[in-house]
Amino acid sequence: MTTILSTKTYDYIIAGSGCAGLSLLYRMLLEPELSNKEILIIDRETKSKDDRTWCFWEKSPDIFESVVYHQWQVLDFKSKYFSDELDIRPYTYKMIRGLDFYNFVYQFAAAYPNVHFMQSKITAMLVTGNQVEVKTPGGTYKAAYAFNSTRLFQPDTRAGEHSLYMHFKGLTIRTEAPVFNPEKGTLMDFNVHQQGGAAFMYMLPADKHEALIEYTVINGEVLKPEEYDEALQTYLNETLQLNQVEIIREESGIIPMTKKKFPVHHKQRIIHIGTAGGCVKASSGYAFQFIQRQTDNIVMNLKHNRKPIVKCRFRDKKFNLYDNTFLEVLISGKMQGDALMSRIFKYNSGGNVLAFLGNESKFSDEFNLMTTLPAKVFLPVTLKEIF
Repeated sequence: MTTILSTKTYDYIIAGSGCAGLSLLYRMLLEPELSNKEILIIDRETKSKDDRTWCFWEKSPDIFESVVYHQWQVLDFKSKYFSDELDIRPYTYKMIRGLDFYNFVYQFAAAYPNVHFMQSKITAMLVTGNQVEVKTPGGTYKAAYAFNSTRLFQPDTRAGEHSLYMHFKGLTIRTEAPVFNPEKGTLMDFNVHQQGGAAFMYMLPADKHEALIEYTVINGEVLKPEEYDEALQTYLNETLQLNQVEIIREESGIIPMTKKKFPVHHKQRIIHIGTAGGCVKASSGYAFQFIQRQTDNIVMNLKHNRKPIVKCRFRDKKFNLYDNTFLEVLISGKMQGDALMSRIFKYNSGGNVLAFLGNESKFSDEFNLMTTLPAKVFLPVTLKEIF
């Protein structure tokens, strides 16, 4: 293991070794022009727990295909308004487990003596001239660029006039009997108490005996721990008719769904990535595929000796408007989440909806989707967001 020196100037410092930080590192190491750069990754904790999963959809395999735990081409949608099996072609819905992802990147990076990991809290990041100083309790570290996924520069995303929380608890369970269909997942089952906002169950079977069951709520107030447990237990017992299961892992989290703008960079030297860089889609809470696009764009810029700043295009602004409109409808209570999502999935193909949620849709499909929503609700909100 190489010595980490505070007197040394690195090419890049990656602040945070979560999904965004490690995705960026791996993409850098795949490029011959960048793989020999001196890179320091700082995080206050080692990523040694299997405490989360990332789900996403894509048309063809990407660089993390080897760590995909399971994938589905058929998904169910269920609510009191509409229920159906979704045709999500040309997409495949995929799951990556956190620990598999961390270990994959760590093992790959271990072959590069120019990559250094340090466990420490980051107290500040400053731009001084053409360098970044990253301060920790043990010293100050310098680099040409820092890629930040910490909360140091984030806007206030507490629930209120501009924000909601997506909060959840998930259980990976095993059963003695072969009760699951691993070929089909449940994207949303809204047939649960809506908690004054929107709430649904999410079920992804990995085989006939194992599945992730997750209770997700979108509103302005996080529940008590026992409320998630009660909802999950009721769903297992009453909906799935499962009274005895083995819980093999748990995960929980709170994701900000906000209309507030996240800074792209600080003085062109500190580049914000992941959640800190606004990669959580405001209307859905999904982030993995947006993190991959952002980090890929950063690496392409660095590879071609350009500043690693991902510029906001018109297409991005258009989807930001869609996101803010959908979110404002939910915040204001003008339409309930289960009714909104039911209309979207009822009148549009599953593939077109995923393209829309992934910022990949064609304008004609976006227009068709918009026409399936009540104009008296969405038109005033859209105009408010524009003006």
